[in-house]
Amino acid sequence: YLQHEEFDNFFVDGVKAIVKIDYVCKNDDGEVLIYDWKTGADNEEYESDLQISAYALWAQHKYNLPSTQISCNLVYLTSGAIKTYRFTDQQLNDLKTLMSSDFRDMNSNYELANYPPSPNIKACPGCNFATICPSALLNK
Repeated sequence: YLQHEEFDNFFVDGVKAIVKIDYVCKNDDGEVLIYDWKTGADNEEYESDLQISAYALWAQHKYNLPSTQISCNLVYLTSGAIKTYRFTDQQLNDLKTLMSSDFRDMNSNYELANYPPSPNIKACPGCNFATICPSALLNK
C-alpha cells in the first residue's frame, strides 16, 4: 500500500499538475500499480487515456521509476472488469509535451480584466479563486 484517494501534484515544464488517484500500491517486484475505480457501466467512451497516462507520469516522477515499472488499471466496480494500461517512455514524453503546450495555449490570452470579481462580497468565501483574487484578499 502506498496511498489511497489523496491529492498529489507534480510539475511538467514548470506547470503544476494535480492528481487524485484512487489507489496506489507496490508489488513484490517493486512495480507501482495504479488503480482508477469506475463506478459506471463498462464503457470505453468514458475512458480517458489522458487521465490514466497522467497518473503514470505522476508515478514516474514520484517514485523515480521507468515506465516499465508502472501499471495503470481501470477497475469497473459494477462488473469487476479490469483494463490494464502500460505506457512507453515515448508516450509519457509526448504527454509532457501536450500538457506543456496546452497550458501555454490556454493561458496565452489570459487577462485578469476578462475575469472581473463578483461585486457581491458574500460570494468570496465560496469562490474557488478567493485565495488568489486581489479583491478577495483585500476583504479579509
